[in-house]
Amino acid sequence: MNLRIRQFTEEAKRFSRDFVEVAGPEFTKDPVRSSLLNVELAKSLFSKWVIEILLTLYARGELGFQELRRALCSISPRILSQKLRLLEDRALVRRTVLSTRPARVHYALTDDGLILASLGEPVFIFLRHRPMGTISARGQARSSGAARHGGSATLAKAGARRR
Repeated sequence: MNLRIRQFTEEAKRFSRDFVEVAGPEFTKDPVRSSLLNVELAKSLFSKWVIEILLTLYARGELGFQELRRALCSISPRILSQKLRLLEDRALVRRTVLSTRPARVHYALTDDGLILASLGEPVFIFLRHRPMGTISARGQARSSGAARHGGSATLAKAGARRR
């Protein structure tokens, strides 16, 4: 397994280098600047609840607002609306208003949202595969925090991931 992870890592590095070469001036070749930009992007996009929303929609597909809220357990409607708006603005989630009485709204990942979730999956597999990956004292504290905020319950409720 370690060999496959290393091969995947090398391929991902090559992809990143090649992408930066052809992408143009909006991508920087300076590793320090690139790291700072990546941290800012991660902080803004992967704030509290966003990962749970993305993974739930990835696992379950299109969901209504209330279905998504129930799947996330303890998220308030106001926070869910804010996070969904952020994801819509980033073109990662598509909002569809159904012509029903009363009007219903469904949410699903866009093509870019599906790509993001698919790219993130190997990272989670790697982290789970590592020795003591989720068993350390530090990891237990984080897991219990995630459970308090619906994180663990979300993934348990999500069921089998669709392919």
